[in-house]
Amino acid sequence: MMGAIQAETLKLVRHRAIWGLVWIFPIGLTLIYLLGIVLGLGRHGALPGVAEPPGAWIANSTMVWKAAQSGPARYLIAAFAALAFGGEYGWNTWKLVVPHSRRWVLIGAKYAVVLGLLLVALVLAAVLTLVFATLVSFTGGEPVPAGITPGDLMAAHARAALATVVSTLLTVGYGSLAAILLRSTMGGAIVGIAAVTVEGVAGAVAPILNPMIFMALPTYHLHNLTAFVLTGAGTPLMLRSGIVQEGWAISLAWIGGWIALLTGATAAIFERQDLN
Repeated sequence: MMGAIQAETLKLVRHRAIWGLVWIFPIGLTLIYLLGIVLGLGRHGALPGVAEPPGAWIANSTMVWKAAQSGPARYLIAAFAALAFGGEYGWNTWKLVVPHSRRWVLIGAKYAVVLGLLLVALVLAAVLTLVFATLVSFTGGEPVPAGITPGDLMAAHARAALATVVSTLLTVGYGSLAAILLRSTMGGAIVGIAAVTVEGVAGAVAPILNPMIFMALPTYHLHNLTAFVLTGAGTPLMLRSGIVQEGWAISLAWIGGWIALLTGATAAIFERQDLN
């Protein structure tokens, strides 16, 4: 397994598309903060900044993780998963690596590397957020409020990261299954993006959908589980049948089931594919 992970890592980090699909998170954040610092120098140079309450400042510092759960960010994640799983068909390289490893090992390595690279990029972006926020405080911008401890920061970021990992796994599942099923990077990306879009649309029109069908989808359970992780309380939802609010265990079971279904189907289909 380790050899497959190393090979997959080398393959993906050398691909030029990774700059626009993965490293865009820390790079984009850096550009945004540099622009903010430049503008802040002119705007706040003569007046002292006003500090936010510690809780609000900590919450703002986790915005990178929350942004990674947004639709546009999940589009990038789905496209990256499609590249990792569907690229082998376009490059015609499956037949070169399959004879040397078990197929489930190759699929497992891809999941490990895709998730690992995304987490590295997001952790780097989160660290840069804290670094730049500190720099802004020295340029006349918003000061870092007193009373913030490393433990508070780590706890808040750990909760936000956990919620992001759940949505990321679901998104990667969409892209990987579509890419393997369609044997195409482009097809996998399109279907993965469509699946994320359907999630958002379903949430917006939930009151007019069949309650049983809607509750079988991951949309509500993902939002509900995220709310439990971040705030300790779930999210109520208005359906045609009335207000629904599930516990965290039920939502975790549904999301876990969806992730297991998507990844399991990906491995099962690949196991039976003719790659010659």
